[in-house]
Amino acid sequence: IQIGAVNLETGEQYKATCCLQQYKILSPRISKLTGITRQDVKHGEPFQQAMARFQTFCGENPVLLTWGFNDIPILRQNLRFYGLDTGFTEKSYNLQIMFNQQHDPGNSVRSLSYAVDFFQLQVEENYHDGLNDAAYTAEVAKHIDIPKGIEEYPDYLKHFEGDGDPAFLDCLRYANYNRFENFETMLADPRMIETK
Repeated sequence: IQIGAVNLETGEQYKATCCLQQYKILSPRISKLTGITRQDVKHGEPFQQAMARFQTFCGENPVLLTWGFNDIPILRQNLRFYGLDTGFTEKSYNLQIMFNQQHDPGNSVRSLSYAVDFFQLQVEENYHDGLNDAAYTAEVAKHIDIPKGIEEYPDYLKHFEGDGDPAFLDCLRYANYNRFENFETMLADPRMIETK
């Protein structure tokens, strides 16, 4: 529904609110959480147009930093749904993991608001807005050694991958968003229908 980004090199910002093309009714829960209204999505732009602008904003060979594991897989899922290229999303890293490894080691995965408080950053805007969250993530990024984080990223992931259980790893990496060809194949996988 909403995309927000900040270029860490230039400070330039990007924001788009997309109109609802598949599910036409905005969930009241999403509206309450994000502040996005029915009018916002009614006057929003098509996802395809928002992505064309976003790719231009990202430039050639971007490195995407997010807070959490879901943003990039969900973005890729939508790009594939609309038949758009996912290539510009290939270099992506979860800044949350870098923060944990460099400033708050342990098994807890910290929220963006926790990291903002940790660095005593000023909070002026609400969370759960695409651009606001991107701006807070960019501010937190200034306190993280990103080159080191990228270099050590595979090691960071191992810390959070537990005992290597494939079902857990699929969930962690959100591989289950696109690993099944169809509904029947999904239901044929025992991990999808068994509860542990």
